[in-house]
Amino acid sequence: MIVLTTQRPEIISRIQTEGTYTTLTLATFKEHLKWGDDTSEDVTMQLYLTSAIKQAEAYTRRAIDLATYRTYLDSFYNFTFDIAPIVVAGVAVSYYNSSDVLTTLPTTEYTVKDKGRDSYAEIEFTGTMPELYDRYEPVYVQFQAGYSTYPADLAAIILQQAADYFENRTNDQNGSLNEVTFGFHKRLFPYKIL
Repeated sequence: MIVLTTQRPEIISRIQTEGTYTTLTLATFKEHLKWGDDTSEDVTMQLYLTSAIKQAEAYTRRAIDLATYRTYLDSFYNFTFDIAPIVVAGVAVSYYNSSDVLTTLPTTEYTVKDKGRDSYAEIEFTGTMPELYDRYEPVYVQFQAGYSTYPADLAAIILQQAADYFENRTNDQNGSLNEVTFGFHKRLFPYKIL
């Protein structure tokens, strides 16, 4: 099979296993708030912490909480991942062979290029690719994306936003919601993938 490199369709990875949103712990958030041992607000605090992480993911266009994704392909072709940062060591390629049996492609048949924190990684297939079964999207690339440990400055930004959400639960707040959101986005800008 020939490896295609032109006229690629848009890559859209699909989440397989969502993150747990517990890497940045509730205990850390409570310490940030100087909350103590009171557990009466734990559910609400976790909601705001998770919301702040998801808002950061949406704004930065970056996976923050570690999750598992798949990118489905019609054939073997080189592409740029649409999610960052990915765990390069955890990339695996599977395909349905000519007998319609799900098979794992050896890692010697492709290279994953990590382009750094502010770019998307790429995968390049090498050599002669195996024959595929005639079915819709017979190839998929599975990978993890996100941080197993958040960078300290990113964690601080998220904790501050979660604290803002928690402490301003009602409509009684100083300044407008736009100012609160803009401040969050301004602090996150160094992590935004443009």
